Amino acid sequence: MFNLKKVTLVVISSLVATFSVNANEPVKVAKEVDAVAIDTVAKVNLTSFLSQFDNDNNGLLSKEEVAISKNKVLIDNFDDIDVNNDGGLSEKELASFDLKS
Repeated sequence: MFNLKKVTLVVISSLVATFSVNANEPVKVAKEVDAVAIDTVAKVNLTSFLSQFDNDNNGLLSKEEVAISKNKVLIDNFDDIDVNNDGGLSEKELASFDLKS
């Protein structure tokens, strides 16, 4: 049945593992993501809208094109993103838009 040496080895291994775990170490949670990575992903997603919804291929997203995209962030912040007030969102404007503001 059970070999006494194997049982002893399992018990000793368990004790070593128990003592090697430090309960004072902070646990890393998946939600703790680097803020820079979040900003980068958000900016990439916003700039991808330029290629997806620029129906007239002029390199800008008009208010109508943004409305078609149904992207609430772009719709709600169109005037803030359009820093040169030309009525269109360029790739540069989308990339420089700060979602936290």
